[in-house]
Amino acid sequence: MSSAASAIETPERVIPFAKKVERELGQRGALVAIVSRMGRDPKQMPDGIGDYTHVGIWVYSEMTAADGRKVNGYAVYNLYQVAGDEGRSELKQDFPAEFFPRSST
Repeated sequence: MSSAASAIETPERVIPFAKKVERELGQRGALVAIVSRMGRDPKQMPDGIGDYTHVGIWVYSEMTAADGRKVNGYAVYNLYQVAGDEGRSELKQDFPAEFFPRSST
């Protein structure tokens, strides 16, 4: 897959892109996938860091929707730095649209 996600900024662009990634993984029959994206401006990164700064493990599984329904889809597991302690990370579960960067505006 391409690094096109680094250009995505608005929810209107993030959600369709995340769905496209989900569809492609599903068409390939992927039960588990490693998906990478750009997470920071490359100019802010130390020398030697490649094009991708953030990696998530996408796991196809049954999930419970907010309304209690059981749905199948990809849960995304990835590490986030602990605020105030960049030397530590915590494993978090997200949905695919939350994995890709959004602008703060």
